[in-house]
Amino acid sequence: LFRSVIVIRCHYTDGPHGQLHWREWEPPEEIERPLLCLHPAPFSGLFFTAAMPLLGARRAVISPDYPGYGGSAPAGEEPTIADYAAAMIDLLESLKLGRVDVLGFHTGCLVGAEMALLAPEHMRRLVLVDVPYFTGGVQQGMLERASQPLQLSGDAQCIAPLLDSVVGG
Repeated sequence: LFRSVIVIRCHYTDGPHGQLHWREWEPPEEIERPLLCLHPAPFSGLFFTAAMPLLGARRAVISPDYPGYGGSAPAGEEPTIADYAAAMIDLLESLKLGRVDVLGFHTGCLVGAEMALLAPEHMRRLVLVDVPYFTGGVQQGMLERASQPLQLSGDAQCIAPLLDSVVGG
């Protein structure tokens, strides 16, 4: 029996924010506008890999890595949400996709909202999933952790803080 194979292609695009890595799912027939998926920090666009074929039954799905995450080039000193949004806008402009739908998950909600403020002409719809909302000291601590790329070493304990934040709350 012939089994269909799901193929998600990986690409790199050079731009003002360095080399950006992104994944692409192409449907058998593209009917809807493309969907740009924005990942939560400190993860990468790989976060959406399992969902891309489901989200893309009728549309292309693009899942980039922010500067400093996944396969993208390192970010500058202390990048901001606006920096990530600008990099995603530059990616959209280089791909010449026209207006796209944007799905942001957690930190991706912030990036997507900033994109809507900076370049609404590139966006048709914005879907925000798991909007991060924190106040006071919790907000400052989350901001500090979320704005730093995940640093991995050979020691398994290096992921303990990430595990605690994801599983332990």
